[in-house]
Amino acid sequence: MIRDPVVLLQNLVLSLSDALDLVHLVAVDHQQRVAYMALRLAMQAEWPPGERTDLLYAAALHDIGLLSVEERIGFLQGDMEDTERHARMGGNLLSRFDPFRKAAGIVRFHHKAWDATDAWDGVPVPARRSANAVNLADFVERRIRRDAGILGQVPRIVAEVDRISGEQFSPDLVGSFHSFSGIESFWLDAVSPRVDSVISGMVEWPRVILPMDSLEQIGQILSRVVDFRSAYTATHSSGVASTAVVLGAERRIDLV
Repeated sequence: MIRDPVVLLQNLVLSLSDALDLVHLVAVDHQQRVAYMALRLAMQAEWPPGERTDLLYAAALHDIGLLSVEERIGFLQGDMEDTERHARMGGNLLSRFDPFRKAAGIVRFHHKAWDATDAWDGVPVPARRSANAVNLADFVERRIRRDAGILGQVPRIVAEVDRISGEQFSPDLVGSFHSFSGIESFWLDAVSPRVDSVISGMVEWPRVILPMDSLEQIGQILSRVVDFRSAYTATHSSGVASTAVVLGAERRIDLV
């Protein structure tokens, strides 16, 4: 009898985050850096453990809706104006996997300005503040120049955050950011090539037993992410899967 696998969501989330960020040098570790910063904000504000976990899932996968390489690079370099589209698509993708349902709601709103009151109608308070934490962390990370030492960039980055505090970002979150923005180790950890190890030690990750249909959900997410990197591969994975099912049926192998 085949047993359902026991999975550490830590490995699943960080591996998927890594795969998404290996499209270009400007994107390497971007989502994990954002996850680290967002988690520091949540820890400083003493959010409940469950809320921190959902925040971490969302932050580590917040750019999953940027499907093409061109979109990804353009956004990280500040050349993309339609942030709503990729946030919506990312939320839709993550909602296909049951353990990411709450994270999907966070990703869906992670580019909403804090003071855009109409945009938050019906959004629960935890999702709103988590989405804004991802927004703030993403803003900070995208302003780090990778060709210069990090500590010399801190005054400029902090000033840019302060300039739009209360508009784009919650003043409470900006206050939490100020609590550790003057600590050198925060910035050195944020740009560490082993930021994944830093993240792993910051929360108690749940061990999850995944039924086979959940693994299928993950497979479908990966399929869409990989195939939509290019118009030439838009149906590649689904085509391979369909062909495999037909071949398996011919050989009397049960693949579904």
